[in-house]
Amino acid sequence: MPEGLVNRVIVPSFVDGPGSRMAVFLQGCGLACVHCHNPETRVPCGSCGACVEVCPQGALEYVEGRVAHRAERCAACDRCLEACPNGSSPRCRTLDTDALLAEVRPWVPFLDGITFTGGECTLQGAFLLDCLPRLKAETGLDLLLDTCGDVDGDVFEALLAVADGVLFDVKALGEEAHRALTGAGAGRILRNLDRAARAGKITEVRTVVVPGFTDDPAMLRDIALLVAGLGSGVPLVVAGFRPQGVQGALAQEKAVPPADLEHLCGPARAVLGDRLRLR
Repeated sequence: MPEGLVNRVIVPSFVDGPGSRMAVFLQGCGLACVHCHNPETRVPCGSCGACVEVCPQGALEYVEGRVAHRAERCAACDRCLEACPNGSSPRCRTLDTDALLAEVRPWVPFLDGITFTGGECTLQGAFLLDCLPRLKAETGLDLLLDTCGDVDGDVFEALLAVADGVLFDVKALGEEAHRALTGAGAGRILRNLDRAARAGKITEVRTVVVPGFTDDPAMLRDIALLVAGLGSGVPLVVAGFRPQGVQGALAQEKAVPPADLEHLCGPARAVLGDRLRLR
């Protein structure tokens, strides 16, 4: 049975899709977004051991060459994340579908759905292809993938067939702007966005206004035009940058005020009307 490397599970969540949801954060991402709010989900733990000695609760141990996390001792102080030279997390768990179902079952009466996020959840395609059909059959819940689409097209096509929908992150438009923001090109991302649209599986498109990168009314208008071409019911959710969890040069950047966000999105709103939502 395929296994997934899970960074954490949040329940309930009200920002990872419609209604009350369980958000399953999978580990690993091919992008290096300068505004990433979950940088500890990018790289799997390499078991270097740097985190073990800084844990005040003794929740981390070095066992047979690997870091082991004792969840019952953990105070979630995040000192391990601060100590990691790779910006990773030693608190990840390996779960198969049976183990995930065991965590889901007690929450089913209180949930509208489950969202797999990350990191980039689609990079763990084998796990998702195993667990999504079983979750659907047993729970009947709405199953969404929160993705930037940076994955092989064949894998993405297979995932679209078993997911109820996708929350698709469009980071930036224009190759130069996309590389500056994420460290990678946008080619296959846009191809997968088109695949999701043709499959009728886009729940919403999301983008973040990042100071110095995407705080450009013309780019936001172009993203709105892109969304307008995906289908009449697809909304665009625009969020203002927030520094919580961000590392590096933008860690000290201030959040984008709501009034500034509204102003920057003026041309985009002219394209989409009430299909443009600000967060």
